[in-house]
Amino acid sequence: MTLRELYECPLTKKSCSYLASVLTSHSSSLTQLQLDVSIREDSAAEKLCALQKDPHYQVEMSISDGYSYPSKKWLRLRCKVLQDSDVKTLSAHCQQQSQEEEHHRISGRSCEFCAEVPDTSHWVLVEPEVSTENSVSTYSLSSSAGSYECSLSGLRWSCAGPVSLQYCFTDWYVFAEELAHMQSSPAGPLMDIKLMSGKLEEIHLPHFLCLGGCEASAYDAVRVLHGRDSGVCVEECELTRHHARIVHPSLSLWGLVWRALFSPKVHCELLVFCTRTAPLKLHVYLVPTDPAHIQAIHQEEKPQGVRIRKPGTVGPLQQEASVCVRTSCQSEIHPEKMKLWPLSPSNYCEVYMEHPEDCFDMEVSSPQHAEPIWQARIRRDDYQQSSRSSVQVGSQVAAAFVERNMAALIQRVTLVMPIADKLLYTDRAIGQETYANIQAAPTSQEKMRALYEGLRSAGDQGKLAFFRILQAEQPNLVEDLWTA
Repeated sequence: MTLRELYECPLTKKSCSYLASVLTSHSSSLTQLQLDVSIREDSAAEKLCALQKDPHYQVEMSISDGYSYPSKKWLRLRCKVLQDSDVKTLSAHCQQQSQEEEHHRISGRSCEFCAEVPDTSHWVLVEPEVSTENSVSTYSLSSSAGSYECSLSGLRWSCAGPVSLQYCFTDWYVFAEELAHMQSSPAGPLMDIKLMSGKLEEIHLPHFLCLGGCEASAYDAVRVLHGRDSGVCVEECELTRHHARIVHPSLSLWGLVWRALFSPKVHCELLVFCTRTAPLKLHVYLVPTDPAHIQAIHQEEKPQGVRIRKPGTVGPLQQEASVCVRTSCQSEIHPEKMKLWPLSPSNYCEVYMEHPEDCFDMEVSSPQHAEPIWQARIRRDDYQQSSRSSVQVGSQVAAAFVERNMAALIQRVTLVMPIADKLLYTDRAIGQETYANIQAAPTSQEKMRALYEGLRSAGDQGKLAFFRILQAEQPNLVEDLWTA
């Protein structure tokens, strides 16, 4: 029997508990099990560590140098032979936990204020294919009959048969005059959606409003803006916790807006980028959880700015909220107050420190709240390691990075085809056969395994090309792996 189904399987706290239960079951007969896994929090491994002390199970656990995120743990367990059914059940359980965590990350479902607002479930996450031309990215999605959600934007759709669709993000600036005339503001990304084949029964547009505690009149203030060749119109929609449901849509430019009579709360994130280390210069953004706007900020910060990864969830806050950024050590902060609006990559606060301390605290406060709405401790390693992830390195260093982080990259790189496009057409690091294998692979993990197989014959120069693409396209991931 094979245990390949558990290879590189991410273990949450619940998954570790389940694994411990399987190992101690009298119906289980394990001889040897080796796992290469990421355990997200130290407490998750407590039950597994406890098995080390039990002579009956003879568990051996060794921890590597921490190349994967947050750590890579090799587990070697010897007792009886683990049944195939146990392996399949555990694998399904772990994958379910991983998908649930990804779902929470995409849609901000952890907000306690709107937890009681109804939401739909049973959406299958789908990775889009991405193509970029003239700095505009187009996302392509295909599915059979069912209900699906784009892993990048949160866009949802339902269909009774096979469909193919494409979308790209569009700046709300194109409707600035219309929004001013309607006295309305954006409530989510503006998306140019095209149906390439098939027929959609429903489409669910993502929004960043917090609907917790809202009266029925607040729901009436939210409308779908539909851009057509003949002009702009607004339509009623059915709101759920994070989406607006539209039945039998005719696709083109779509976005959600709210009218001025409604003053909503907004789900927010705080982003911190390091643009210089000596002296230290940080850019701090307070933004709605709008994937299009966050993507625009990342593009604006390239290539010098590298994100400092800290817990980012803030809020919910009122749309007109203003905040102040403070640090525990001497710094120059400009402007002194920062607002959510306007939605622009140039709307940020700069923190400047001539002589930063090895460790300092940063907090964000709002007049609407007695306590800080965001706090973090920033250490010298946070920004020095972050800046290191964007520097140019030699082929041997890049190849070592690619090799030692293989497990983490396979799990965490979800948009594989844009990387494969550049490796084939720009860098000539892979051939047509490898590209076809990547394209045919059904999941992002299998695509990455096919990519790695192609890189084996490309040598250090091919891995250097892959590393530089990761630096440009996914700096946050490179940052995480540098600092792990």
